[in-house]
Order: sequence, then C-alpha cells, then structure tokens
Amino acid sequence: MQNDNGSEVIYSIPVQSVVQAHNRVTVTTKAGSTYVARSVVVALPLNCLNDIDFTLKISSTKQRVSEARHTGSGIKIYARTRKKYPIFLGHGNYQMPLCFLFTEYDDDDQLLVGFGVDPDRLDIHDSEAISAAMRQFVPNLEIGETLSHDWNQDPYARGTWCMYRPNTLTNDLSELQRSEGNVYFAGADIASGWRGFIDGAIESGMRTARQVADNLG
Repeated sequence: MQNDNGSEVIYSIPVQSVVQAHNRVTVTTKAGSTYVARSVVVALPLNCLNDIDFTLKISSTKQRVSEARHTGSGIKIYARTRKKYPIFLGHGNYQMPLCFLFTEYDDDDQLLVGFGVDPDRLDIHDSEAISAAMRQFVPNLEIGETLSHDWNQDPYARGTWCMYRPNTLTNDLSELQRSEGNVYFAGADIASGWRGFIDGAIESGMRTARQVADNLG
C-alpha cells in the first residue's frame, strides 16, 4: 500500500495538537514541528484520543469514550519450544495466568501463542513464570525464548485489542466515526466490521479515505 500511494511516512514524532482555522488543519508535534493540510485523518487508538489537544474540541462523545477507555487489557505471549510437541489448542479458565494456548506455527521447532485476561496474573517478561503457566496446558513443556509487549503500559496504545464497554457500539459508534470539520477519524477501533483487527483498520481507512476524497472534490 505504501508503494502504491507514494506518500511520505515519518515515524517516532508524537503529535501535540491539531488546530483547524481558515479551511486548513495544522498539526504540531511535541518536538515543535508543524504540518499544514486541507484535511487530516486521525487514526489513533480510542484510548489515546484525549492525549491530543484539538483546538476545535472534538465531541463530548469522543472525549467520554476515550477517557473511559475500552476494556481490552489482556496479555499475549509468544514462546518457542525447545523440541517438537503434538499440535494442540487448549482452553483454561479465568483464574489461570493464561486462559488460552495453542500451536501457532509447526516447523523445525514450534511457536506457541498464549492469551491471558489479566496482566497482573503473569509477568510477561518472566520466562520462568511463562513456562509454568504454559505447563498447566502441556506438562513437561520446555520453552526457549519468549516474546511479548506490554500494550497496557504503552503510551501510544494504553490497552490491547479493542473491546467496547456496554452501549458503546449501539449508542456511540456513528459519532466516533463522524468527521469534525476537516478532521476525519479512522482505525481498527472504530471500524464497522472486524473491529480490533487489521481487516477493520483497512475497512475504516478505505471508508474514511473516500470521505476525504469526496469532500476535497
């Protein structure tokens, strides 16, 4: 997609504010640099929307949903086995450190992926604790390297995959998707379908890009 559109991509420059004035939108970064455009698409996670200073304040619904944060706060861990095991899929219960574990890839060695509901029940950086949690599914399991990321503490995510609070889908989704002036909103968190997945991000991006193109004429 990047090769097709030919746009410039700039990484690791957090945005401070978005200002609308005189039919233009100015984006200012925390480093002080500015970018001016006729339209801007905001594709932040919902949990981070309130971290941006919108001079023309976004709607109270958008602010409320962002402040409340969605409920996605689980953990996801990858682990490489030291030897081959039968391919499996296992379900645990809510009290276990990992409630779901399965074989993701089966090659010379194997890659397992596990999910947990509560980050306080398992240190995702403790290989011994991870091994113990996975051995609840596969006794005598030998784990090598493990990999995870603490999305809950990541300031640019503030949570994991998007799970709405009660009534957000039925009462708030259309407002979360609605543009405000020349500022548009997109992303997997506000997709009409496959919310929280890359499929939803693409669907939302396509829909918003068409709105921008139509309005720019």
